[in-house]
Amino acid sequence: MIEINPEYGEALYNLARLLAASEPDEANRLQARFVSLQEKQHAMDRAQTLGNFALASAAAHDFPQAISQLKEGLQICGECTAGLLLHKNLGLIYCRSGDLKNGRAQLLEARKLAPDDPDIEQALRILEVAKP
Repeated sequence: MIEINPEYGEALYNLARLLAASEPDEANRLQARFVSLQEKQHAMDRAQTLGNFALASAAAHDFPQAISQLKEGLQICGECTAGLLLHKNLGLIYCRSGDLKNGRAQLLEARKLAPDDPDIEQALRILEVAKP
């Protein structure tokens, strides 16, 4: 199961427990992988939560708070899969706040992660037209 899906935490945990008595070194290696996987998941969950809080802040027109929350989410996320949405939302919120330069920069980062995202492309086209 681990070779098929090395990110399957339940399999890592159970296999580590099964091997604890017969192969303690392998069990320790699997346990370390499980702990690392949990830490990554926790970081992604926290980043996504901050992203949700940021959307609520933006809806209340508290753009500085929204931007701060998204930046914190990106810092926590690192290279996690939530990064695309965090960059995209940060770019859009920067634009809504009037900061088109930073908005464009974040949307370009998001486009690197999802080159075919129609929302990102549309926002970048709008920014190109709005360019002085």
